[in-house]
Amino acid sequence: MIDERLRGPYYRATLSEIRADVEARGPVAVAEDALTAINRINPELNAFVYVDPDDVRAQARALAEIDAADRGPLHGVPVAIKDLIDVAGYPITLGSKVYAERVAEQDAEGVRRLRAAGAIIVGITLTHEFAFGPTGDVSAYGAAHNPHDLTRMTGGSSGGSGAAVGAGLVPLALGTDTGGSIRIPAALCGAVGFKGAHGAVPTAGVFDLAPSMDHLGPIALDVEIARLGFEVLSGATVTPQTTFVARRQDISQVPYVDPRVAALVIDAAASLGASTGDDPVGLGDWARMRADAATVMTREAFVVHQDILDVHREDYQREVWERIDGGREIDEATFAAARAAGDELRSELQRRLGDDDVLVSPTVGITAPPIGERETVVEGASGATRAIVTNLTTRWNLLGFPAISVPCGDIDGLPVGLQLVAKPGSESALFAAAAAWEARRTR
Repeated sequence: MIDERLRGPYYRATLSEIRADVEARGPVAVAEDALTAINRINPELNAFVYVDPDDVRAQARALAEIDAADRGPLHGVPVAIKDLIDVAGYPITLGSKVYAERVAEQDAEGVRRLRAAGAIIVGITLTHEFAFGPTGDVSAYGAAHNPHDLTRMTGGSSGGSGAAVGAGLVPLALGTDTGGSIRIPAALCGAVGFKGAHGAVPTAGVFDLAPSMDHLGPIALDVEIARLGFEVLSGATVTPQTTFVARRQDISQVPYVDPRVAALVIDAAASLGASTGDDPVGLGDWARMRADAATVMTREAFVVHQDILDVHREDYQREVWERIDGGREIDEATFAAARAAGDELRSELQRRLGDDDVLVSPTVGITAPPIGERETVVEGASGATRAIVTNLTTRWNLLGFPAISVPCGDIDGLPVGLQLVAKPGSESALFAAAAAWEARRTR
């Protein structure tokens, strides 16, 4: 439960309530409420790194002049944008001193589509530097703070977007996801985070981390808003569907899963119809797949950054440049073998999974660690925090499968996320399962 002083105007709001409010009071009043809440709450959350109140008000006034028949599906809805995604005229610094003076020349394609749908861009949210970190506490702007406990991580790299939505400052925010960077902050901050199949949402105007694994997608208050955000971003319609087949994912090889988290997810899977007596779906050698994903991500990140890093190393956060520089030692044969292993498992799972199959697992095996923690203890065993929080998410970026994280209760007041995964083309089943779980959880 979030302390009342940290709750924004959209805390636990529904899409119908948000639309009714815009209809009743108009975009100008709605935008003003969002600005007031950001001004009041953001000093504690550090979710937003840039807000231009004059521009926000100008957007709202322009939307107020649009005839009802011409309004888009996000008319008057405040939306936040991760500091990796270009917004024309805004400083988009990628969370780094390297680009401290950078101003975007034009909107990213995803931002353009949000504007066309009627969204109000209310500000830029904190990213882990260059989106290369799952903790959300390493950037030129410091750490984002989890609204459920200000001493805890938001997760990353889309930590500011996760915190902004989790606190209800906005109902929808954009994030990117290369190894879990939408789903992890959504899970740790109590929001919904969705990444579609690789390539489903255009990434033009988004700074690359690892292009073959990069995804753009929404972090939202609930499943309905996440679905709408995805439809706007992708230009596709998710066909309404109520049928799905929930199947437990075998996570027996995955270390550092808190038994309390596992218990919540097993109960959720059973609620969705996955029998605890059935054999869970095995996904091959977990350790090898994790290593392959790390190989691809690190090598591609090094290729993106090599020229910049060689000149501006001193302006990078040390933790980030050390990770990127690790790609220097990965040769082409090792990289190709890792890509091939991912291709092989992708093909295998596409054959094994039915069109309505939805795999169920935790999103993150633990709740939010303290800000700055780099070694986390789970059941007496210590491991690297960065690895622990990405243990269950990264493979789906290597494979390019759509995945969603939805809230699944809490442990000691800190949210737990339920991850649902389907094969590409089965987004309707995925959203059906997510909506079904959300309805059961909130009853």
